Amino acid sequence: MSLHVNFSTHGQDLKNAYNAVLSDNDPTDWLIYSYDKGTNDLRVQGSGDGGLEELNDEFSDGKIQFAYARVIDPNTELPKYVFIAWCGSGVPETRKGFFNSHLIEVENFFKNFHVQINARDEADVEPDLIMKRVSESSGAKYSVHKEQRRAQPAVTPVNSVYKKTEVPDIAAMQRESMKKDGPPAPVGTNYKPVQTIPKPLANRWNTATQQDSGAAAVRAEREKAEREAREREEQLAREQLERNRALEDQERQRAAQQQQQEEEDGLKHAAAAREIAAQRDREAVAAAVAQREQEEAHQREAEEARLRQEQHDAEAAAAAEEQRRREQEQEIERQRAEQQRLDDERRQREEQERLEQERLQV
Repeated sequence: MSLHVNFSTHGQDLKNAYNAVLSDNDPTDWLIYSYDKGTNDLRVQGSGDGGLEELNDEFSDGKIQFAYARVIDPNTELPKYVFIAWCGSGVPETRKGFFNSHLIEVENFFKNFHVQINARDEADVEPDLIMKRVSESSGAKYSVHKEQRRAQPAVTPVNSVYKKTEVPDIAAMQRESMKKDGPPAPVGTNYKPVQTIPKPLANRWNTATQQDSGAAAVRAEREKAEREAREREEQLAREQLERNRALEDQERQRAAQQQQQEEEDGLKHAAAAREIAAQRDREAVAAAVAQREQEEAHQREAEEARLRQEQHDAEAAAAAEEQRRREQEQEIERQRAEQQRLDDERRQREEQERLEQERLQV
């Protein structure tokens, strides 16, 4: 028996069922394939138009089955195709070893589908779960195909709302505050300000310039604080992006490791199945050799029995021949004795006749 899936035995039935699900003019919306008992010949187990609920009743714990269904995407209301690969928990381990390799061949047979589900129990093929997977696979949830065309408003010029940002003059604000409120009242202290003579007007202008320089320093300090805040936000965004990328890399690596582990498990199962098949072949060859030796021994015994029978028959024939020869000799002896008796009687009669004639002559 070949280790690959055989699509040729029931090839026409497989294609007809597949084309019926793909056709928009056919009500059939699901099919399910399984194997002929004890072989890798794929056949159509069933098909129908009852949707995922009807298909759900076809799966069996002790079988490997492949299903194909047509459903309607709830987001786009367009037809989507779902491929389900079922390996029941009750399938023998030697049979499970072929599941991954057979799955690849059946995927190539179906070619086109939007969602693939690898299932092992009934929870994996619940209709609600399958429809959720279909909905998630459609990407953006849009409903443009449901909306009616709406009248577009007339295009009007766009007025600018730009306003120039004015930088507050902090020094002027401070001077204005000093004029309105006056100097602060002394706070319970014995300190007395030193009275000085007012300076010339030029010194006053120099004081205003120094105050303007203080406002510029405040602006510079504020801009520096804003710049540092932006830099911190950018740094946090970069760190978050790097963490997201690291998580994605870890997820991809974990998925790759899981896939590699599944492939290794499949190879191990396939190797175990091949070893079991080879062991069975060796046992079958040994049984055939033992049966042939037994048949040859029976043939030798039959030949020896035939030879013994022939020898026995030959000895019996020789004994019978010897018995016949002895009987013939005895018969000859008896005939000879009988002839001798007859001759003796004839001679006696002749002697008596001769004596009778001599007596009569006398």
